[in-house]
Amino acid sequence: MQNGICFWSFGNGGYNTETEYGWLNYLYVLVDINGPSLPNISGKDIFYFAVHFNDTGTIIDGKTFGVRATSSMSDLYGDGTDASEGGCNKTGTNWSNGSKCTEIIMRNNWKIPKEYPW
Repeated sequence: MQNGICFWSFGNGGYNTETEYGWLNYLYVLVDINGPSLPNISGKDIFYFAVHFNDTGTIIDGKTFGVRATSSMSDLYGDGTDASEGGCNKTGTNWSNGSKCTEIIMRNNWKIPKEYPW
């Protein structure tokens, strides 16, 4: 975009962890708030959003890679060692680490909390 923000998307699908049945279709949208400039780190300048398509409509949220409505804040900050449970922290080395950071900011009324890792 003209302001330097980059975004990209990819489609996916998976088991509906909210209801424990059925499949959902997803469109993930990743936003890099400073474009191609470094650091290009999820949770620091790259944020994940999910567009869920299901029988009840379309939902846009930060529920990606293991984030559920029942996930606690400590779950969201997890250690990032499991690919499906990548947390929002500086030490995780898994590909999905940082994917839960968007949900933390959303739950905090779009403000970065004091304990946020970056």
